[in-house]
Amino acid sequence: MAISLAGAYLRSGRSIKTFLERHRARLLSMKAERAPNTLYLDQSRDELQSLAATFALSIEALREKLGRAEEAGMSAVCALGVAPLVGVRIGWLVAIMGVEEGWAEDWLGDAVTLSIVQRDVVAGRWRVHKLLGEYLRGHTDAEAATARMDAWVLERLPEAPDETRGARWGELQVEHDAVAEWVAGLDGARAVVGGRVGYDYAFVSGPYAAWLGAVARGLAATTDARARSDLLWHQGNLARQAGDLDLTVQAAKLKGEHDDAQGWDREVALAAGLRADVLQDRGQLDEALRIRREEQLPVYERLGDVRRKAITLGQIADVLQARGQLDEALTIRREEQLPVYERLGDVRAKAITLGQIADVHQARGQLDEALTIRREEELPVYERLGDLRGKAATMGQIADVLQARGQLDEALRIRRRRSSPSTSDSATCAPRPSPWARSPTCSRRADSSTRPSRIRREEELPVYERLGDVRGKAVTLGKIADVLQARGQLDEALRIRREEELPVYERLGDVRSKAVTMGKIADVLQARGQLDEALRIRREEELPVYERLGDVQAKAVTMGKIADVLQRRGQLDEALRIRREEQLPVYERLGDVRGKAVTMGKIADILHAPGTARRGPHHSAGGAAPRLRAPRRRA
Repeated sequence: MAISLAGAYLRSGRSIKTFLERHRARLLSMKAERAPNTLYLDQSRDELQSLAATFALSIEALREKLGRAEEAGMSAVCALGVAPLVGVRIGWLVAIMGVEEGWAEDWLGDAVTLSIVQRDVVAGRWRVHKLLGEYLRGHTDAEAATARMDAWVLERLPEAPDETRGARWGELQVEHDAVAEWVAGLDGARAVVGGRVGYDYAFVSGPYAAWLGAVARGLAATTDARARSDLLWHQGNLARQAGDLDLTVQAAKLKGEHDDAQGWDREVALAAGLRADVLQDRGQLDEALRIRREEQLPVYERLGDVRRKAITLGQIADVLQARGQLDEALTIRREEQLPVYERLGDVRAKAITLGQIADVHQARGQLDEALTIRREEELPVYERLGDLRGKAATMGQIADVLQARGQLDEALRIRRRRSSPSTSDSATCAPRPSPWARSPTCSRRADSSTRPSRIRREEELPVYERLGDVRGKAVTLGKIADVLQARGQLDEALRIRREEELPVYERLGDVRSKAVTMGKIADVLQARGQLDEALRIRREEELPVYERLGDVQAKAVTMGKIADVLQRRGQLDEALRIRREEQLPVYERLGDVRGKAVTMGKIADILHAPGTARRGPHHSAGGAAPRLRAPRRRA
């Protein structure tokens, strides 16, 4: 660095002799005066003192270049000492400097000439070296510069208003690494504010590890009751999304105890709901149902919170639907949820519930009825409300129906159009708004006409891009890959999964979505006959994640796919053992009638395989692919 600074100094028109004389004089003066930073006063580190002297000469040269603008220019350039070290783009840079863009560019040009600031032309970013940044902070009001840096981010973090969210979040997302560094540097009061304001953005854009760290530091820094309640809620939901279910449970318990001490019954019930979410994720459906019925519903009934009661009933219906108890789920949706939202005049919640009713019809194979509800009762509501996310999610659901009918092209068109903004669940889920959680739910699949594919490409994808929803975009790209895979375009499906979908989940730190996507990659490899690699992925990259998460259903599905590979290889005894001992008991315990039926069928296939003498009563299994879940939010 010293050589680079010295070279820049000489290129500015000064002689080597002048540089050496000034450098020597500066070194001597540093011993007599207090240096701007005590790091450089360590007598055992002569090279650092020499570097500090070079810094000082470069700063003097910059003062000369700035001329009459010296005072303002020096303060602005030195403010970059607080900027993220990975470098930032001009918009954020101007905010940190606290000047107009024209002046900023002029002064940055001078600083680049002297190698005080480094510019990456290709990436469009400016940065300063860590040591030089430390030196620069001593020549400006670092506290004011930090406040300006924070303000630029905090203005862009909120979810509302919808109309500007895509542009605001887009500015943050192109600064992903710098924002992650900013989040990692939040502490004290800054961590409290960032952890509260940044939740919606963090959920969509990550990285979860950095945001969870900021939330933890915020909790350590505040005793404010409301702030602690909010931060514990955010910690629990972000941890759940990151796959750290133990931390989710811990946060939920702490929030429940904290809010109970405050007498905030509604918040206590929300915390109980978060515990139920984890139990549901882990397949402990009976206990999850008990919490919903005994710890949540009575609270909302006592408080007269009819809306929250309806939401909780909807969550109970989710469990029943997952178990295959479609009639009971449909009854709750129609008789206990829908009338409440109609009475409240909550058209959005009503539309969401109608969409869930359509899900039941779709699960039953009643595709025409599902399509009618989505097109005539759900979609018009989102269009009237100007709800881009809701519209995009519903278009994705329509694409699912078309895909299930085999109309692959039209489904793909919808996905690609809708993909411009993004949502949440991975390989099997498409975003859908819900009354309790502004995050995606799930959908399904397609054929070869000309509609599903077109819908995905032209109506889904662009919405998520415009909303700045990277997760939703990744989910939709995964669905496009599903269509391509169904068409036999395995190479392109594999490319999308590896190059466009997987990197998003890795950047977010979303271990569940990554595992689901790895499973989809294994599906392609398995279809190609690359059984060894498919088996390796299942055993080493997919299964351990579900075991760590305690997701017994996803684990059972994955074991079924391992059994599929073994069955293709002729290892029928091991395949049969897996189906009987590791899949069937799980589906029976969960009350998953569909999963049990599929598994029994696969067992029958093995027992009736030519040349086998195996006997047994059972039937088969793959089950649906593991589904990604998204955290609940306050109503």
